[in-house]
Amino acid sequence: MKFDNLLKLRLAVARYGEMDIARWWNTEGLLGRNGAILFSRGFPATHILAQARVVMSVAENRCKDVFDTSNFITLWRLTPEIEDQFESQWGSWLDRIEELLPFFSRLEKLQSGALRDFLTDQNLASDEVIASVLKHNKSADGRAVALPATTSLNDEAVTMLAVGFLKGEIGSPVIPYIKDIKLKD
Repeated sequence: MKFDNLLKLRLAVARYGEMDIARWWNTEGLLGRNGAILFSRGFPATHILAQARVVMSVAENRCKDVFDTSNFITLWRLTPEIEDQFESQWGSWLDRIEELLPFFSRLEKLQSGALRDFLTDQNLASDEVIASVLKHNKSADGRAVALPATTSLNDEAVTMLAVGFLKGEIGSPVIPYIKDIKLKD
């Protein structure tokens, strides 16, 4: 699993879902310029990662409110093993914070309707993966989209979970999930 890509996918969706863009969760520009100014006061060297943690946590909780994800794999809830490995990466990101600054700078400028372009421009998702995900229908209530089961939770599956958010509309997120995942031992 490429944890830098997972972080960037989560951040892209988290930023896009903020109130100043797609209005999916109740943070407003925390991953934008205003958040950078606010957080840099208390966390001068590491504010971007503090911003990331806050908005990703809010996004995860809002997605749970929109669609009960407790029995599914989502962008915000992968397998326990992957989540543990992801958590262990924060120290590495702190050590490489300068490398992440250009991505956060581009993230600040993300605008309504531009998530797809952002994902492709940042080499986080290919046009082929996007096209394949967009073929899937929303659930009857319009709150979720089931993605195909997979034999392993790999980078492509995680990318598809992020891309699935493209099915959402302003003010109405659609939560992509994978059901009945059959992971290899």
